[in-house]
Amino acid sequence: MSGTPSTRPNHRYIHEAVYFDSARELVGATAPLLRTALANGEDVALVCSDANNRALLDALGEDDRVVVLPRPEIYTKAVSAVAYFRDFVEERVTAGATRVCVLGEVDFGTAAARWTSGVATKRCSTMR
Repeated sequence: MSGTPSTRPNHRYIHEAVYFDSARELVGATAPLLRTALANGEDVALVCSDANNRALLDALGEDDRVVVLPRPEIYTKAVSAVAYFRDFVEERVTAGATRVCVLGEVDFGTAAARWTSGVATKRCSTMR
């Protein structure tokens, strides 16, 4: 290993989490980051509950680069979610996006009593 930094531009995968108890908290914690992503020319994908997607769309305003993805279809298994997001990001970058920021809300189901708050993850990726 040479220790030489990559000359490939911005090939990072960032995965962060935020805990929230309401749509208002989710919007407050994530909308500023998503607005920055849009201002930087990035695409944004929302993969949250219907109510949280609506709240985020209201906060972000009209922008063709913001898409809502089918959460129940994506979060069937961890491996399915990873494959879906990989393919989605690759498709968007190939189409010209500089980066793709994905905000996903994991559905822990009603049996997961230890989860008292929602968890959303923000992924920003470039796959060139």
